[in-house]
Amino acid sequence: MPEGDRCPGRPRARDPKAREERLVAHLNLHRFRGLRLRSLRWLAAASLPIWLHAHWRILPDLLAWGTFLAEGFCLSLVATYAVLEHMWARRAAESRLEPTDAVLHLAWSAMDEVRSGIWYAFAVATLLPWACVGLGRAVPASLLSPLTLAACTATPLLAGAEVVARRRAFRNAQPRAGDPGCLPWLDSAGPGPAGSVPWKHER
Repeated sequence: MPEGDRCPGRPRARDPKAREERLVAHLNLHRFRGLRLRSLRWLAAASLPIWLHAHWRILPDLLAWGTFLAEGFCLSLVATYAVLEHMWARRAAESRLEPTDAVLHLAWSAMDEVRSGIWYAFAVATLLPWACVGLGRAVPASLLSPLTLAACTATPLLAGAEVVARRRAFRNAQPRAGDPGCLPWLDSAGPGPAGSVPWKHER
């Protein structure tokens, strides 16, 4: 039985199956959005040895190839989760939650869109150094400096955006006096670190 049906005083949905499909669409959108953001963070971590090697060629060939595969794996995860997020976003848009549902509001703000865009910009900046490491070639000097500057500019912006997101997630997770909801607040990245967004059940 869906959680919302156990809330006293709440009318039952006319079509339980349709209701379940609507909630599944919104929850999967929430889940894959959080997984995409988490994969972008892992991509940034995996790109660090790539940047070092692109500047100073300090890694042995075998280790350089390993870092190439690691970042490639992170890129594939980002692409996969982005496609799944888009798919569930379309389904969620087509199946709007009704007043009789256990309503979950997704707090995805314009600030979150900006943060997601900066993560994507950082990922794009790492593509050329990553490809050059995989091909065993040096990054052209005329491109390496601008790309490094873009990555260095994005890093403090991302750090600030992540701090704001964590503070907001922590604040929203605190119990509120008089909150009649039957479902707790959930962190948008699920079991992972913050970066994700909160959900709330309301009457």
